[in-house]
Amino acid sequence: MSPGSEGILPSQARRGRDALVPRRVCYLRCERLHQGEIRLESLIIILVAAIAVYIVFKIVVGILRFIISLAIIGVAVFLLVQFLS
Repeated sequence: MSPGSEGILPSQARRGRDALVPRRVCYLRCERLHQGEIRLESLIIILVAAIAVYIVFKIVVGILRFIISLAIIGVAVFLLVQFLS
């Protein structure tokens, strides 16, 4: 047997780019996935990204509402000045 192929059946042999990854890395990756660590990390990343998108959306909406309210006040003042003069 070649080094690193202990306990691997021919049907389990890796091909393509997976063949370049050491078996220990694949084993650790599979163990971490089995233990739920990768899923938890992905969930945390997705949650942080969703919160960031929500905060940016609220800031943009707040700025737009402020600009629209200033525009309405400006139009009202302009019309009031036009009617009074």
